[in-house]
Amino acid sequence: MFASFVLYDKTDLRSMATGRCLIEDLSDQDNGEANIGVIHVHETPYEVDDWTIDPDALAAIKEFPCDFYAVASRRAKSPEELEGIRQAEIADSFPLVDAERDRRTAGGFDFGGKHFQARPVDVQNITGASVAAAVAVMNGAIPGDLRWSDANEDFRWIAADNSTLAMDAQTTILFGQAGMAHVSAHVFAGRSIKDRLAAGETLDITDAALWP
Repeated sequence: MFASFVLYDKTDLRSMATGRCLIEDLSDQDNGEANIGVIHVHETPYEVDDWTIDPDALAAIKEFPCDFYAVASRRAKSPEELEGIRQAEIADSFPLVDAERDRRTAGGFDFGGKHFQARPVDVQNITGASVAAAVAVMNGAIPGDLRWSDANEDFRWIAADNSTLAMDAQTTILFGQAGMAHVSAHVFAGRSIKDRLAAGETLDITDAALWP
């Protein structure tokens, strides 16, 4: 038979759940007690060690009109279940690590006395300029030649504060290397944080001490 119920925590008699369940053993109903094994409440099992329908015994804690009132304790989770929960929590934290890594990477890096942004599009552009500079050096661009890219205009890069930095081809190559080092440092820091979380450490992934 199905019955409506209120389920109470045996430690402090706080109500944990209400609903309907299938009762397989109601043989001792007349005595106000029955062993009904496990009640499944919203797919969460509880071990029920006692229950009563005596209207006087639990009058002080009856909050909802129902067929019976169960006093129960939560079933202890198996080691396998606990490990599954831990792994799920770890997996849920990884996208947060990635987001923090990307945010910090995009914040940029210092080069030539200026600060430069390193959003994905910035990194792509910096890499392209560095490759072009390497080709220019192979074709004979000399140190100090600021017009290695355009014969009519000095090569410049816009910094985060909208000022510019003029660079010859050799400096532009170093600029690209600095950008790649900045990205790589954050990638490896993120990987380290994930490894530590997977090993069971509790970390504040926004802590600046964890990042370059």
